[in-house]
Amino acid sequence: MNIADEVSVREAVATALAALGGGVDVLVNAAGILRSSHTHETSRSSSTR
Repeated sequence: MNIADEVSVREAVATALAALGGGVDVLVNAAGILRSSHTHETSRSSSTR
């Protein structure tokens, strides 16, 4: 699924609804940004983006 493409998202939701036989009880938005650095090198501003 391409979350930037509305049609792709709608198709994924329709597929999930059909597979589960009903509505959605819980929806989790788990999109994120990966940054590779050591914890002690991470500034407060970069960790709250």
